[in-house]
Amino acid sequence: WCSRFNHACAPNAEYGLSAGNTMRVRAIQPIAEGAEINICYIGDNILLTARMRRKLLKDRYLFDCICSLCTAPVDEFAARACRACGSRVVP
Repeated sequence: WCSRFNHACAPNAEYGLSAGNTMRVRAIQPIAEGAEINICYIGDNILLTARMRRKLLKDRYLFDCICSLCTAPVDEFAARACRACGSRVVP
């Protein structure tokens, strides 16, 4: 039933497989009673720009992401290339 979790680019839960291929979901931040539990469908691609994340989600999962991160006026999680090493860093 993990497929019933909705997506958010900044989720409040994460999932993974444990021994015996059992799916486990755990909170990664406090979740208020009655609040929706969200997982991130795009894994390590969280450091992409909002436009790139939305395109990836549209192409892969056929929906337009309207999570709080994608609709924020400033794309705070978008990574930039480090001038020294070239890897991606969060500003």
